[in-house]
Amino acid sequence: MNEADELVRGTVEEQTCLILQNIEATLKACGSSFEKIVRITVWLSDMAHFHAFNNAYRNHFSDGFPARTTVVSRMAFELDVEIEVQALAKTEQKSRELASCL
Repeated sequence: MNEADELVRGTVEEQTCLILQNIEATLKACGSSFEKIVRITVWLSDMAHFHAFNNAYRNHFSDGFPARTTVVSRMAFELDVEIEVQALAKTEQKSRELASCL
């Protein structure tokens, strides 16, 4: 989805880049980043899209890739790509707890 909450039905590369941009913004808002992603699950509507997806995906990771699972599935709204990430985030409360333990 774009900033206006509209579905983007572009190429696999366009969908991948937009999803990763949205994920990056969410991670940043949560005090995290791509470098702190520990696991990614990717859904593709067709395995024939894997090469195009992977070309766009690799441009967003400069320091290696996190663990990744890729699944082929029929997608909601007839989109071609969906991505879910698990990442580490530092919260102020955890920082205070850690500081008090030292």
